[in-house]
Amino acid sequence: MKRIYIMAIIAMTLTACAKTGTLYPANKQAEKIGPLGIEFTMYGTGGGPVQVIMPSGEVLKGEFRVQNNSVFNYGTASTTASGSAVSTGHATAYGSGGVVNANSTGTTYGTAHATTNAFSQSTPGSRNGMCAMVGDKGTNGSCEFFVNGFTTNGGGGCKFSNGAEYNLMF
Repeated sequence: MKRIYIMAIIAMTLTACAKTGTLYPANKQAEKIGPLGIEFTMYGTGGGPVQVIMPSGEVLKGEFRVQNNSVFNYGTASTTASGSAVSTGHATAYGSGGVVNANSTGTTYGTAHATTNAFSQSTPGSRNGMCAMVGDKGTNGSCEFFVNGFTTNGGGGCKFSNGAEYNLMF
């Protein structure tokens, strides 16, 4: 009886679960394409296949991986000004600790370059992940995201080789 119980637990653990999400345009190139759907197949093993179908019919396939209780950041903005000018910069970082926004404003005399980095920290029960995809017509893409370990909901961002950038929500 104990053997049957263990086999049932193993079978339930290896059962695939599809998680769908939406990619929302974050720049002009992505706005031309429009929102996209994304599907992750979760096996409970920390990774699995991922797929995006472009409006052109191109199918991007790849894989994702997640890591428990870790920190990741992405999002860096820089501003360069010459002469006498007022410069403003903004950065948004998506991480397992949530969304962090940073703004900077300053007056520049001469030539200056400013970079703003945003920081995010880990939250218990959260996981970060990334995925890479390759399309059957030459487009490729990658995403970085965070996942709530209890609800399996999350968000992040994706970039594609055609210049399109998206906000990811699932």
